[in-house]
Amino acid sequence: MKKVKLGEVATFINGYAFKPQDWSSEGKEIIRIQNLTKTSTEINYYSGTIDKKYIVEAGDILISWSGTLGVFQWRGRSAVLNQHIFKVVFDKIDIDKSYIYEIIQQVQQFLI
Repeated sequence: MKKVKLGEVATFINGYAFKPQDWSSEGKEIIRIQNLTKTSTEINYYSGTIDKKYIVEAGDILISWSGTLGVFQWRGRSAVLNQHIFKVVFDKIDIDKSYIYEIIQQVQQFLI
């Protein structure tokens, strides 16, 4: 088995810096750290156009890196990614995202 760093097999996309005036009452959900950690039930939406790199689909792996460090697998509908969260895009190899998510979850327990 060959050991590789996550950065060698994936690209990390940081979320978009939405401003409060960008929020809407409809459109795609804006994924914020508090939505991932379930510390808030408030959901903001975005109804404008946005680069597809910020679109998150079910199964995508997300890593919050500000405030609360954590790894999550998105299970919701198509949404847009807020700042301070990386979307892990496996663009260099074909890999099972759920498997990688479980591995990162196990490693995370030893890091924090």
